[in-house]
Amino acid sequence: MNYKLFVLTLLLSLTLISGQWYVPVVAKATGGYGSQWQTSLAIYNAGHKDITLQFSFIPTENNGNVAQKEIFIKSGESIYFDDFLSEFPVFGSGALKISGPDWAFSNLGFNVKVYNLSENGRFGQAIPVLQENRILSSPLEYFLLLPESENERFNFGVLSLENSSIKFQLLDQSGNVVSEVSKSYGPSYHIQYNQGYKNFFGTEETGKIIKAVLIQGKVILYGSHVDNGTNDGAFFLAENLKSNEAPYLEGVDSGSNGTLDLKDENKDNILDSPVVFSENYPFDYVFTIKAKDPEGDPVSINLLNAPRGMVLLSSVEGKVYYDPDKGDVNKTINLEVELSDGLSKSISIIPLQVNP
Repeated sequence: MNYKLFVLTLLLSLTLISGQWYVPVVAKATGGYGSQWQTSLAIYNAGHKDITLQFSFIPTENNGNVAQKEIFIKSGESIYFDDFLSEFPVFGSGALKISGPDWAFSNLGFNVKVYNLSENGRFGQAIPVLQENRILSSPLEYFLLLPESENERFNFGVLSLENSSIKFQLLDQSGNVVSEVSKSYGPSYHIQYNQGYKNFFGTEETGKIIKAVLIQGKVILYGSHVDNGTNDGAFFLAENLKSNEAPYLEGVDSGSNGTLDLKDENKDNILDSPVVFSENYPFDYVFTIKAKDPEGDPVSINLLNAPRGMVLLSSVEGKVYYDPDKGDVNKTINLEVELSDGLSKSISIIPLQVNP
């Protein structure tokens, strides 16, 4: 075989098994209040091609110990498993990773339910199956509402797809922070917190909302309300909402001497007047960009289109070195500056006027 053709064939074959789906939580386990949990799975192939899927069970709090099972589903076929984790077989809780061809995303339908077996029948909760390319990356904010009734217990969990860091905050009725906990997780890691949110946060105060600030990585965050009498559960994906305001430009300290010489008075993130430089000035310039965050978080600064002769000395202080280039004389350069508070970003424009 021609070498180039061989490489192309190999690359094409590798891309066939590149689609990923995730089921945030599955279980075959005993739970609180005498509950017995089990997981059902239904798959339907609406397409005209047969598909082979690779299922990986990621056990709770167990790095690297992944059980796998391959399932072949014909075109037009539907398959149902009443107790799916017995197929591996495994016992306990965890998450599922499903791998298959990219083109199969539009052909396959999944129905997953984690349910409690009781003498009065089954009580359960439907679990969504999420495509990896639709799961958001950091930075962002997630929110989970806690149960209103004391007759419901609350569990919440994290499926980390890569190295991730989360700052959890317990909020009261008015949105004030009651307690805060930071956690880090490795890739393909699942954990569920069943001991109650007060134990997790180390507080006796009652909260209404869990806010999770995803600082790094990519995760699925979920919660579950379970009735203590019936053990009937309701599953909720955390909502990605925005509470954080982006930082804004205050102005420029043109001599880096502590005085804000030029300002953005109308707060449109465009400096009201240009910073003026002279190419013939015998010394180089050092000026400081000043920005502010509405929540008071530290702001880091990045130059997106720095002209020749310009270097960012400190992203934290916003200090910039500049030796104007002869080619920029008699030009006004709109310097684009990215402002970030670690969660939200904004772009500011600082006009630079270079005179002879």
